[in-house]
Amino acid sequence: MAGLTFNTKKRAQPEFPAPDTSFEPYFDSGQSWATYTYCPGFNGDAAGTSIRLPQTSYTAALQYYDKNGTASTSGSWNGGVAITEIHSDADYWAGWYMDNTDQMLYIIATDIGTSPHSLCFAKINAAGTLTQIGKTAHNNASLNSHTSTSGYQGPLYRKGGDGSGDFAFRHSYTASGGAAAGVPQRGSIVTIAASNGALSYTDLMPSAYGSNYSFTKTSFGPTANNIIGGPYYGPNAGHYAWYGSIANTNNGKGYYAAYFAGSQQHKWAGGASTTYWIRWREGYIHMNYGQHYGPVYYKEADIHNYLDEMAVFYGIL
Repeated sequence: MAGLTFNTKKRAQPEFPAPDTSFEPYFDSGQSWATYTYCPGFNGDAAGTSIRLPQTSYTAALQYYDKNGTASTSGSWNGGVAITEIHSDADYWAGWYMDNTDQMLYIIATDIGTSPHSLCFAKINAAGTLTQIGKTAHNNASLNSHTSTSGYQGPLYRKGGDGSGDFAFRHSYTASGGAAAGVPQRGSIVTIAASNGALSYTDLMPSAYGSNYSFTKTSFGPTANNIIGGPYYGPNAGHYAWYGSIANTNNGKGYYAAYFAGSQQHKWAGGASTTYWIRWREGYIHMNYGQHYGPVYYKEADIHNYLDEMAVFYGIL
């Protein structure tokens, strides 16, 4: 039709933020083992400490090291924290959250011996004092098989930020909050009560949203503008950027696949396989199924600002 033109106000895709290396050096901050991720130790503890998390095993013990690589023998850290210390029935690691204010590592693990499966919730400090908070069965089997690398579950986060409120994670493969899998795939926010580990469910996406298939793991957010998303797949033949889902949980706009590398080829910290992230000391730690490349820690404020800018770029905010 005469008079119509393309929008000429094009903006560049935001660049992924730079890593934050202020916690470094700590033991194996260079990430020399392909099967583990080494994360900065507890706030307030000695400089250079690190916690070793398994990234290719769902059962390997957690370890706490000093800067010289000597494993802690304090409390439950002695010999490593076994998954059965989270709960005697726990089978698989499901997630971790390091609270910088509480100086506490919060842990979830899955018990596959119940139907539906159950979520076990616990916490541990630098001294090795481990507290089992609670165990609660999910309300339907579509939430089964939750592990630390599951493709539909986002990372454990704290709703009020460090030191405040209940915990939660996103599960995209449900029709609605706490429902079984299926169309319209609005997903669930699963809240874990900080006091006793009880579970409750709300819709992830609003009623305006509907899809044939669920989002991939949304590792980042929610931002202050309720944007969620993050890289998950790639690079591979035909494209050189990591890609994954991005969505606005206020207005229901979003995309199953969006590029997350900006105008450059993939240059921020990555790995040899699919990427996933955890929340750690007011930031995000990058993990993957293979060898790390580059730093692993990014400040939450930088990631959330980037995600909001990505939402503007894609026209959903």
